[in-house]
Amino acid sequence: MRTGAFSLVLLLAAGLALFGWAEPLERPLVDAELRFLRDYVPRAVTNEVVVVGIDDESTRRLPEPLTLWHPHIGKFLEAMGQAGAAVVGLDVVLPDRSFESLVPGYDRALLAAY
Repeated sequence: MRTGAFSLVLLLAAGLALFGWAEPLERPLVDAELRFLRDYVPRAVTNEVVVVGIDDESTRRLPEPLTLWHPHIGKFLEAMGQAGAAVVGLDVVLPDRSFESLVPGYDRALLAAY
């Protein structure tokens, strides 16, 4: 009996996952789980989240186009490393090719920073 019930539950779970039948419930269930954890099992934040953006004033002050900001992004990443950042994510489109042949050492400013 137990083996049959286990097999039935296993097949049901596989069907829900494989065919996406549980997809409409997925987000509400995750939201409910997070609400429960926040309300009944709160944990202190060990790392603060900091968002740093590129504003219009930055783009006006720096002479290069955004895709050539290798030295500037490199300095930023170096500062983040010195500040002890655990994770750094960049939402910037970098060039799809190297500019090393035009300006020797240009890519190194970005790659060696962090």
